[in-house]
Amino acid sequence: MSERTTALGWLDQETRALAIRLDRVKSFALQETMVPAAAPSSAAQAGIERYLVSGRRELRRLVAKYLHWLNGPHGQRASLSEAQRRFAFVRMRFNTILGSDWDWSRNWT
Repeated sequence: MSERTTALGWLDQETRALAIRLDRVKSFALQETMVPAAAPSSAAQAGIERYLVSGRRELRRLVAKYLHWLNGPHGQRASLSEAQRRFAFVRMRFNTILGSDWDWSRNWT
């Protein structure tokens, strides 16, 4: 197996791992642990959930688009630095949308 094939395989696996992590994120409503008196209003909770759902939807589209590109003819002909640059963008969006302080140990199903 060539170094190029190995590198592209790693990028593919890392991108699929992002999709799996995204699928394991729990709904905001399922994470709420505070007493009811301190909880956000129903309208606020609904707004937060809509925001999070749209963020997860965007991430799923980005992951799918990148995988389609990576495994398609353009991705297979692109330089490794271009493939890595595009993956880095997907990863940065992932971290931005889900938050750098996201507690993965608490938010897995």
